[in-house]
Amino acid sequence: MMKNPAGDNAYNRVMTRVFDLILISALAFLFSAPVITAGAAWTAACALFMKMSKGQEGAIVKSYYKEFCGNLKESVGGWVINLMLMGILTLELFLTRDDALQYGIMIGPVILCLAYLCWYLCLRARFRENTVSAIVNALKFTMANLPVSLLSGGSMIFCIIILFRCPILISFLPVAGIACFLYLPSCLIGKKIDVYMKEKNLVRENGGEESESGSCMQGNVEMLTSLSARRTDISKIDGFFHYLKMYLANECRKLREMKKKEKIGYLLTYYRGILLMGVLLIAGVLMLTGRSTAASESEILRIAVINSYHSNGQSDQEISEKLFRKMAVYSQETFADGIIRYDSSYQIAYSFGGRYYGSSAANDSDYDKFFLNIRNGWIDVAIVPQSFLEYCDLLGEVYDGIPLDISDGSFVQEAGIDFVGDNAGERCYLILPCGGKNRENAELLKSYFGEDNKKR
Repeated sequence: MMKNPAGDNAYNRVMTRVFDLILISALAFLFSAPVITAGAAWTAACALFMKMSKGQEGAIVKSYYKEFCGNLKESVGGWVINLMLMGILTLELFLTRDDALQYGIMIGPVILCLAYLCWYLCLRARFRENTVSAIVNALKFTMANLPVSLLSGGSMIFCIIILFRCPILISFLPVAGIACFLYLPSCLIGKKIDVYMKEKNLVRENGGEESESGSCMQGNVEMLTSLSARRTDISKIDGFFHYLKMYLANECRKLREMKKKEKIGYLLTYYRGILLMGVLLIAGVLMLTGRSTAASESEILRIAVINSYHSNGQSDQEISEKLFRKMAVYSQETFADGIIRYDSSYQIAYSFGGRYYGSSAANDSDYDKFFLNIRNGWIDVAIVPQSFLEYCDLLGEVYDGIPLDISDGSFVQEAGIDFVGDNAGERCYLILPCGGKNRENAELLKSYFGEDNKKR
């Protein structure tokens, strides 16, 4: 750690710590640039964060480089696996962020996976073991120390949500992002690892750590050597899993020796609570999945509105219901049942004709979400300002058919659709994006708006 000649007061200590965190974060970001080395870069950052919590980090640049080189060769394989997992979960979280039900279902698994990633990085920073053993041990420690895991994963998901809501903070990722994500989890997990090492006598008398593979954890061997005296203490991971393994083996042996009726009676007598919990869990998962599927299947039309707000204060839900009732009168056979999903949350910034269009609410995530949803056929109708329509013409293959000017129609007036920011005052157009899954219903809506325009 850097020494400040001005004194050792609280302010100087805090600022020195902040500078050290920024320096580590910047080094980790720099060494992550080739992507394939990101595993070693983040592992080195976790190693220094854990040392910082004990005041043992030393010279930052020198210590970081040493940790990075020490983990470079062994971390590549595991990092590729973890990178794929994190990429899938992050994409799923991003795509479901506007669906409260799906978002709620995904939050739990994402928190646990992020906690697993923290454990994996911290274990690689402290112990020398092969990739398979590191992954297995990280999974075991994640579940065995669930409160710490949830707190660690929760702190990371909090940072991700903040980024989704305030994309401008992405510009600070190179200087402080990795520290924001990994510092708190590294400190929490580092303390748990210290406790484990003391229990397993992996700390030398002079305070150093036995870090060689011959002296430390070698895969599962070291973790499953003996049964802990306190078998119910889940923090003693080797005792817990060894006890669980022996207990399950003994129960399976008993069941193999029983007849069918005896097995049923034994399970109902001694495991009825676990069976009931399992049934309730399965029922809950099926119910949530069914509700999600039913909601998706009942959406007969998805409408996206770009860079707008409702001047009369109506919500998207209210407008959806009013539009559905109008369409039910127009085409009762098609719109007798189902849901129209009207979504005006898209706030997009773009450049067209030498001019920048956007507002204070515009962000890159909405831009990516809009065009990603179009590519996947998740938007059937889009209501856009004129300049954005011309911007889509430049991109090509965004919509097909002839755009319909609905600026003077009754729907725009009743819904109170007004464009915001640089799009204020522009004409309002309805387009049918390419590949929409409910194309026939979208065509009906366009016909309805066309007839409505003629009446006015």
